[in-house]
Amino acid sequence: MRALGFIVAVSIASSVGCAKGGAEFATKYAPNIRRDGMSVSVFGVYKDGRMSAEAWTDVAPSFASALGGASCGSLQSEPIVVNDRDVATALDDTTRADGVSDELLDVFAPAAAGDTIMLVTIAGHPPTNGPTIVASEPRQTPYVSPGRNNRGIPANGYGKTEPISGGPRRPPDTHDVFEVSAALFSVRDHHTIALVTMNYDGKSVDEAMAAFTAKLRAELPGMRCEGWKPDVHVDADRVRTAR
Repeated sequence: MRALGFIVAVSIASSVGCAKGGAEFATKYAPNIRRDGMSVSVFGVYKDGRMSAEAWTDVAPSFASALGGASCGSLQSEPIVVNDRDVATALDDTTRADGVSDELLDVFAPAAAGDTIMLVTIAGHPPTNGPTIVASEPRQTPYVSPGRNNRGIPANGYGKTEPISGGPRRPPDTHDVFEVSAALFSVRDHHTIALVTMNYDGKSVDEAMAAFTAKLRAELPGMRCEGWKPDVHVDADRVRTAR
């Protein structure tokens, strides 16, 4: 399996940095990609071991500033899923069992109106209680990485993987860290080409999301939401077998 696979075995651009409010960032890019002006179809939010439509509803206003100022719907709010119960069930079952792989994103790629598909992951929580976007159990890291392909982000649902080498490091034995990542999958190249991650140990979810979306704007300027094509059919069996 080539889960979310672009990093490793190739030379990549990578950086780590900190910001006010206890936010620590790491970025990774495939070689020679053009970072500015990406058009984006939002896959949604992976949280608590599953794709969560509610989580995207909560964070969408924060992401609007990084997506051209437009309110952007996720795949789970689109007819391609809403009007096809078999596809919706297959998507839920597959992501619960195996997380989100490049192979799964590629199944939906023909329906993406954008040049890239954005997957967001959320885990953990700040030291104080926050709004509903905060995951109750930080059982998975927000890194979208290599798992089996030594990429540094996790395959198989963002669980049981090592963090990106040189990336944000969660303090051991603490749940008081809020983690967010955004991975960009190239429709043309059929693999993930960019990853931005943040570990935040401050006390405000609003501050955390503001810091993360500001980082996205700086790293990937000019992103814009393009949504999904309503008339493209996705085969539920392909969703089930994407591993």
